[in-house]
Amino acid sequence: PTKFLAADQTSTEVRPEVCRITRNEPNTTVTDRNQIVASRVTTPLTSITLSSMRKRLAQFRKLGRTPKHKWAMLRNMVTSLIKHERIETTLPKAKELRHLADKVVGYAKKGNLYGKQLAQQVVREKPMVTKLMEILGPRYADRDGGYTRVMKLSRPRRGDNAPMAVIEYVDRPGEIRAARVPEKRKQKYFNNLGEVLAHAGIKPLANHQTSL
Repeated sequence: PTKFLAADQTSTEVRPEVCRITRNEPNTTVTDRNQIVASRVTTPLTSITLSSMRKRLAQFRKLGRTPKHKWAMLRNMVTSLIKHERIETTLPKAKELRHLADKVVGYAKKGNLYGKQLAQQVVREKPMVTKLMEILGPRYADRDGGYTRVMKLSRPRRGDNAPMAVIEYVDRPGEIRAARVPEKRKQKYFNNLGEVLAHAGIKPLANHQTSL
């Protein structure tokens, strides 16, 4: 008879899928097989299920729309964000747009035809695809993530009192607050600062003697 367990219980019997794994791996020793059995049998399923569920709920918002309508709206918004590099929208939409805006920058950083084809499936306008590949991609070549910034506005929208926010790309010309300098950029410029100053004809401060 089939034995069902609760969510917080574990079985001490060997499951059939574990037996199949050990039979398909004849080179494994008895100790390795015991470790496979212990890892497959005693691992609780509740932590894995709850963590994946929280991640799904945190990253994907319905926004009161059908999936097709939501995807069309996000494509329009990311196209406008690439064009203006700063747009104003509601706070839930900005948080949802941030994932897609960072994703298309990752496509642009590939720098090949495959990355351009992936970006064309999201961005609607061809000039914005060109800007994404030629301007935004090289701009974030030394940044591993965090290409966008979401700032909540103090005043809600008139009418429905919805919370408003501004989403923008960092390191853009004319930004009010500069983003944190990535480690790759620090190693590129600050570690070779002495060579840059010597090439420009500027002597180090330690070798410069001043008379009081």
